[in-house]
Amino acid sequence: LFVARAAPPERRSHDLGEMLTAVARRQKPALSHAGSHLRIEAGNPALIACDKLRIEQVIRNLIVNASQAMPDGGEIMACVKPGEERVQLAIRDSGTGFSAEALDRFGEPFFSEREGGMGIGLTLAREVVQAHDGSIQVSNAPEGGALVTITLPLHSTS
Repeated sequence: LFVARAAPPERRSHDLGEMLTAVARRQKPALSHAGSHLRIEAGNPALIACDKLRIEQVIRNLIVNASQAMPDGGEIMACVKPGEERVQLAIRDSGTGFSAEALDRFGEPFFSEREGGMGIGLTLAREVVQAHDGSIQVSNAPEGGALVTITLPLHSTS
């Protein structure tokens, strides 16, 4: 409920790569226990105006989802790619990918193919990202696995 609260996000300038690294550090014990390895590519600073706690919660949820999609462990790749006006955060796992039904029903509340899943994680992620003037897309990566891509506006310092 904290993540989805109706109040507008309290935006401050934060580096998306640093936020990703901080979330990864906190999730490392759980990922190791699950046999998952998270590899991060985040070079140049990518400053976004965001509610840090909400965006970090989205990142955490996507990393946890990726790990849970690989019951025998595997690799998760997270890549921050800043452009001229927007930045992309792509998170890909090495699992089986999304089913056709999951792709069709993306963001639908209470739809989950994972046993015990509540079906609200991606829905909340989409709401938070949209509240930050961004977008979120799901697909299957050409090399295999699920791919979730978030696009957010870069923070303008001018």
